Amino acid sequence: MLTRAVILPATALLVPGAAGATDPLAPMRLAVCAALANLAENGPPLVLAHASGPVRGPDVFRPSLAAAGIADHMLPDDVWTPWATRPALPPGGTAASVALLCLGMALGERAADVLALEAVSYTHLTLPTIR
Repeated sequence: MLTRAVILPATALLVPGAAGATDPLAPMRLAVCAALANLAENGPPLVLAHASGPVRGPDVFRPSLAAAGIADHMLPDDVWTPWATRPALPPGGTAASVALLCLGMALGERAADVLALEAVSYTHLTLPTIR
């Protein structure tokens, strides 16, 4: 089985509005979104993200940058569009949320169904098969 990955920095600065009026990572965000869209052509992606606590997932999370000190209402409304009808989902950590928000820009509504797995280490985990 061929496995493909897009590795991206888990910095909130990849999300539009996270740096305020400036947009220091706009060119990188465009490259990340293009790579994620290309990756998703072969099937649904799985977000593997670093976490500081216990393993969470794989599960569907709503993104939130609150743990990074950025209140969700500070970001443009359109970054939340894929999750607008699913406010009851548990929030993902910062790293997973950055990936999910980038997927939202790349995939639109399909991003709201992407599974995420948060862990400190992946060496002991058996990853799920996604079809």
